[in-house]
Formats: sequence, structure tokens, C-alpha cells
Amino acid sequence: MNCNNILLTGDIKVGKSTIINKVINKYFERNYISGFKTLPFYEDEKVKGYYMEDQLEKGVIPNIENIVGVKSTDCERCFGITEVFEKKGVDILSKSIDSESDLVLLDEIGFFESKAGKFKKSIHKILDSNNKVLGVLKKRNTEFIQSIRDREDVFIIEVTERNRNTMVDKIVEYWRL
Repeated sequence: MNCNNILLTGDIKVGKSTIINKVINKYFERNYISGFKTLPFYEDEKVKGYYMEDQLEKGVIPNIENIVGVKSTDCERCFGITEVFEKKGVDILSKSIDSESDLVLLDEIGFFESKAGKFKKSIHKILDSNNKVLGVLKKRNTEFIQSIRDREDVFIIEVTERNRNTMVDKIVEYWRL
């Protein structure tokens, strides 16, 4: 099987996003990248929540239009903001399909978007496209995540502490970059 969609999965902090950054820096540095990264934002040096960074508009600070998840007041749980996925997320993915970019970044697909029907359809539309897609798939069991795992056109790589140092080469070899 050879396809354009590669998604990394694995435990938290195992290095999935680091691997993606290395692939981008080494092979897509001068290329046109679209999609999104989900990044933390801080308050008093503590993670307060997460925002979606559009790869076509880097440098935008967290604001009400791009914050996709916030921590509860006890900081135990994080809650997704469906409206942001349905508006900003769908907009980012629509631009990604239309952009003719060399790579679409989906970092990360998780559980925040569980109730965001339009966004989930847009993710599947990206995976249906001819674009190279590189992303992170949260190691969770939700109906949406399972629908991605079940696709025959998605190559899912489990990243572990043991294999993470070989993943950049594995992706490069798979795509023959």
C-alpha cells in the first residue's frame, strides 16, 4: 500500500510533532504548506488551553476565533469549542484543498472536535484529496478517530520511544522524498 496520507499516533510527549517538524524542515522547508497545528497557550506559565494555527497565516496569536480547547477551572480536563472547529477549522481545511500546497499538516486530530460535523467531513475530504497529508492522530478511541483508522488510504504509524529516531527516514522512504 502506498498513499499520500501519513498519520502518526502514540503516547503523549513521545515525539510525534517533533518528527513532523523534522520532516518539514528537511524536505518541505521551501515548499508550500497548508493545514493546521494545535498549539498550547499559557497563562501564569500554565497551559490554559489550545489554539489552531493556520499554516497559511502563521504568527496569529490565540484569540476567540482560533481557540479550540480550554482547560476547566480545576485544570483537570480540557473541553473542545465546537464552534471554532466549525468555522475556523473548516475555513483552514477549505483553503488547504484550494491552495495546491505541497503538504497539508493535520496536527492534531483528537477528541476536541467530536461534535464538529462539518470539520470532520472536511478532514475526510482532505484525506480524499491528492495532497500529501502528514499529521497526528490522537491515541484515543472515538467514533471519528476510528473512522480515520478504518480508511484504507491512511498509513498510520505508531511512534514509540524505541522507534521515534527512525521515523523521519521511514516517512521519507515511504513517500520517496
